[in-house]
Amino acid sequence: MAKVKIAIVGSRFQADCIAGAVRAMPEEGEVIDAAGFAQRHGIPRAHTDYRELLRDPDVEMVSITAPNRLHAQIAIDAAKAGKHVVCEKPLCLTL
Repeated sequence: MAKVKIAIVGSRFQADCIAGAVRAMPEEGEVIDAAGFAQRHGIPRAHTDYRELLRDPDVEMVSITAPNRLHAQIAIDAAKAGKHVVCEKPLCLTL
């Protein structure tokens, strides 16, 4: 089975969780784009505008970890671009 090529939109706590989970299963997936923390995680590409990464034919799945107020538009745009979308509510760090 081919690896799923994943892009992460966002760069904070949840993005770190997603990148770590993908790294734990290297035979099944690989993060190929993650703006904001690519160097820290050894990710080969990074875009500063998520619309650019949606045009990348190598990206198959988008994990949205951006601030909640941005989720809807990013998810809609990713779906329209034909990408698989993972959008989940992040864990709370405070009450």
